[in-house]
Amino acid sequence: MRQNVETITKRNTARLIERKSAHSINGRIGAELSWSRTDDRSACTRPTREKFLQRLERGFDPDGKLPPTSATAAPSMPSASTCSA
Repeated sequence: MRQNVETITKRNTARLIERKSAHSINGRIGAELSWSRTDDRSACTRPTREKFLQRLERGFDPDGKLPPTSATAAPSMPSASTCSA
């Protein structure tokens, strides 16, 4: 009896893994198709980037006490042309 339960559990686990793998692959295919049909990727991701920056600003200045210029000014990384090797 115990062996039957273990066999059934192993079979169900294998089926679940197969379904999750197929779902993941289908999702990746859908994402690739969507991006291949997108002309302006920057415009497509703009709302998400703006939301992220708003959350980031709230994290640095939760009370809104900093002047707008310092709250929105992010430190910039040096460009590759200004870095010496």
